Amino acid sequence: MLRRKRIETISFSEFMAPTSAKRTRRSADVIAQVGAGSGALMAASPAGAKGVSEAVVDGFDPLINLIMSLSYPIAGVMLSGAALMIMINQKDRGYTWMFNAAIGYVLVQMSPLLMDILKEVGRSAVGEA
Repeated sequence: MLRRKRIETISFSEFMAPTSAKRTRRSADVIAQVGAGSGALMAASPAGAKGVSEAVVDGFDPLINLIMSLSYPIAGVMLSGAALMIMINQKDRGYTWMFNAAIGYVLVQMSPLLMDILKEVGRSAVGEA
């Protein structure tokens, strides 16, 4: 019918000090795999770097989208706090918060444009078409 798997218990010292035979065998396997793959790395041409740079730049898109999505609620909270500061007669601090929230929101929304500008500057510096 239903069978349980047998649970093996080991002492703490055995857990903290694993056998060196397993470690040596694993290290030898990893070294063999790295050695076999190093020839492919040596033969890589700079043409592949274009695809890698695009992948790295595209990898930041989800992070930028997350920051842009969070900027609206954060700016709303800051504007509400600024309104409260004005209500309790701290007008200078309230207007400063409003100004900083507005400037910060605009800059965050412009971050994809700034990233594209940096990408084009990098391309022109490297000499890509």
